[in-house]
Amino acid sequence: MNIKRILYAMLVSLFSLSGCSTDQVPQIEEAQTNQKVISIFLIALDDNGKSGQKIAYNDSLVAINRTIPESSNPVETALLELFSVKEKYDAESGLYNFLYDSDLKIQEINIDDGLAEVYLTGDYNVAGIIQESQIDAQIRQTILQFPKIREAKIFFDGSEILEGISEKTDAEILSFLLDKLKDPNYTSVYGDYTWYIAAEELGQIGKPAIPYLIQKLDTDDDYERTQTLYALSLATQDENVLVFTGENHRAPAFPEPEDHPELVEEWKEWFEEYEEYF
Repeated sequence: MNIKRILYAMLVSLFSLSGCSTDQVPQIEEAQTNQKVISIFLIALDDNGKSGQKIAYNDSLVAINRTIPESSNPVETALLELFSVKEKYDAESGLYNFLYDSDLKIQEINIDDGLAEVYLTGDYNVAGIIQESQIDAQIRQTILQFPKIREAKIFFDGSEILEGISEKTDAEILSFLLDKLKDPNYTSVYGDYTWYIAAEELGQIGKPAIPYLIQKLDTDDDYERTQTLYALSLATQDENVLVFTGENHRAPAFPEPEDHPELVEEWKEWFEEYEEYF
């Protein structure tokens, strides 16, 4: 017999013996039995693992609880909850959501022997490997939170484009971006603005990227050197660099090749002055 029915009958009996009417019996709320607490995952920027799992370049992956309707497919319900968040920053926690401007839809979910295969379609904006890594982490951990799921494969428009990218080490991401400095096609365009992905993301990495960028200055490729100089001007504005350089940095710019020799020499002198901090 249903346990709630037993409890209800006992309450009725007790209230009847005490002379109370059954109208006074407290009602058990059915709504509570039709709900489930799950987590969605957002990003604590520059948190360095203090608030959750440390992911690419000093960010943390943090669980936020949500109460959702009980479902026969909790993975689908949890993902829909994640995709429904359209704010860049969560109002309560202040955590960042890299999926805020996405329009992802679930095409199919297959779960078999601990493996979840999730097929997505729609649109999401990615500008570089770091951002793609954070998006992968948000989606993948939302799937893996359920005890019966040990592995997740995520497909977008039929291709597994997010294959474990969030599991790449900082060193692997840094190496990838340094290699992409010479690639003129590794860009994104927003209106009239061209986003030079490798240089911009190396600039975001900041201090750890600078010694490798200094080495890149000796390249024979003018395009690669231009991107390296631009990345250096961004990276040296990192707060972890400014604490020992003060205002000794340059405004971001794309110098002409004829100006490179002088700038290369200046940057090497700059690095020599502060090398002990790296």
